This record gives sequence, C-alpha cells and structure tokens, in this order.
Amino acid sequence: MTEDMDEFSHWPEDFEGYTHFSVENWYVKGGQYGNFRKGLKKITDALKAASYGSYFAFVSVESGGYGNQITLVSPKKGWSGMQGPDPSFLDILIETLGGEEEFNNFMSDYGSTFKVGQNQMVRYLPGASDYSNE
Repeated sequence: MTEDMDEFSHWPEDFEGYTHFSVENWYVKGGQYGNFRKGLKKITDALKAASYGSYFAFVSVESGGYGNQITLVSPKKGWSGMQGPDPSFLDILIETLGGEEEFNNFMSDYGSTFKVGQNQMVRYLPGASDYSNE
C-alpha cells in the first residue's frame, strides 16, 4: 500500500513520449522523518520554482515494503531523456541556497536523514497487462 506525496512531486499532465521510468528506493533513518520532509520540501520547492526540466514523484510505502521507505519515480523519454536538464538540479540548488558552500552543508545534513537503496530503470509497455482482448 502506498500514498502519493503530491506536495513533493512534479508530474507531467501528459505521458505521451515517455517510455521509461527511473525507480529509486530511499529509506528514512529512524527519528529523521521530520528533517527528511523539511529538506525534501526545500529541494522540491526550489525545483518547481525554477521550472526544472525533469519530472518526479515521491511515494510513501505505507505497508508491504520496508520501514520508512520512500520511492522516487521519474519518467523519461527514452534513453536520451535520461540526460539531465539545463539548468541542472545542482545549478538550481546552489543558486537557491546561496552558494556552493551552503549547498554542500545542506546536502550533508539532508543526506544524513536517509539512505539510498535499489535503483532501477523500467520500460513502459502499454497494454502489457491488458487481458480484455482474450
């Protein structure tokens, strides 16, 4: 069971042309959920304000996964769509946070709230599970 984290997500309205999805699991460390959410909000608000060129969604795994699991999903338009946009995540956050030193300090603190788990790329196959024609 999952819960969409819409306040932290930037999802396309139309999925035309999207053929792959990057799926990455994050695990929030015990006692760090509040700090994790504060840091994530700061990052996603900055990306949305800068009209970041990539889309992303966060999903909280409520039951059936591992404790404190958050999944990051990012749609891609084929293999070439996996190249980062301009301005990059790094460029946006350095500017938003006031410089490279502030960015490094923020990411060090934020990075201590979670650990990254499995990352995989999956291909979207429309109709792959459509058994209505049988």
